[in-house]
Order: sequence, then structure tokens, then C-alpha cells
Amino acid sequence: MGKALFCTALIFLLVSCNVSVSVDDEHLGTLSHEKESGQEKMFKEMNMGILLTYNLRLTKADETWVNVWVEGYQDGKPMSPSKLTELSYGFAMNEVEEGNMGFGIIQPAEGEELFSLYAPGIASAPRRISNNPLDSEKPYGWGYTMDDEITLESGETKVIGAYYQSGKKDEIRSVDLKTEEGIERMITDENVVLLLKMKVEQRDPEN
Repeated sequence: MGKALFCTALIFLLVSCNVSVSVDDEHLGTLSHEKESGQEKMFKEMNMGILLTYNLRLTKADETWVNVWVEGYQDGKPMSPSKLTELSYGFAMNEVEEGNMGFGIIQPAEGEELFSLYAPGIASAPRRISNNPLDSEKPYGWGYTMDDEITLESGETKVIGAYYQSGKKDEIRSVDLKTEEGIERMITDENVVLLLKMKVEQRDPEN
């Protein structure tokens, strides 16, 4: 499959699920891990790379602006730019919306990894990042920072997932992604850490 066709098919698959519902909620939304999702299963079976998948539900979508981005750390120090890849969108037509959101690292047979973010109805084209620190010869792991559904409050930044790579060729340690202390230790101890973050803000669409 040609690269352009592959990327087009991938984007269509990732953003195709978008369901609108109507439920009142005091928060701006909720986020949960899409356990054993079809996309995640496809990535694993086709040996395409890694995929973090979520279900995002916005209860005031017509007044909400969403930012999702990836921060990188190498040998405990922040990488530049501060946001390696980013997706921003908002002010939907419907008050309440629900769909899939996630982050994928595509590992092609040749060349550097491709990074992609997607959310209901939108996706960033798979792209390479400058000064890519990842080494395919070193062991790596990834995971989610939540076990259950979390609420999204306006202006609050949340770490929702992580990818980490060991500095050794034959060892990868288990990490604690559920606490701030565990995440800070992972940044210090591991060779490369990518943190998936998100923030939702309630805004006036007219301003």
C-alpha cells in the first residue's frame, strides 16, 4: 500500500466514530480508556506500532475548546519544542458529543516513526518530529494514567498517557503511571519519555 493511501486510510479509521448524545452534566466532559478497542487491536495485530485510545465525551461541546499534545523528555530534560505534536479544536455544532480520541506512534518497516493525534471528527496527518529521540533497538513501554473514567474541568491540564524508552538494550522496568511521583520518577529514570496531555476550556465562541 502506498504511503499516501495508507495514511488516508488510517486517518479515516481513527476519526470515523463520532456519536452525538444529549445528557446534562456539571463537568465539561469525561474521558475513559477504550479497553481492547478495535483500533488498538488492529495496531497490535498488524505490528504497526503503539496506540493509546480513549472515549471522550463533551457535555458542553459547543462552548469547549480542546487541546491535546505530546511533551517529550530525554535523560530527564524537556525536549524542544515543548509540544512535539499538537491537536486543537472545539466549538462543535452540538451541545453534547462523544467519540474516540487517541495518540498513535506508527513504526514503519523503514524510516523514522510517525506520530498522529486524533479526536472526534479530526486528526493530524501522521508526521515525523524533528530530533526524533526514539531508538527502535531499545525496549519500550506505554500505558494509561487512569483505570476508570475521569472528569474534565475547565482549564485543568491532565496527563492521560505515556510512552517510555529504556536506555538499555535488554531491560525495561515497570513504571507507576497512576501518581505524579511515579511519572516524575519515570522522567528521571528512563532515557526517553513522551507524555500525552490534554486540557479543555469553556470559552465564549463569539470571542
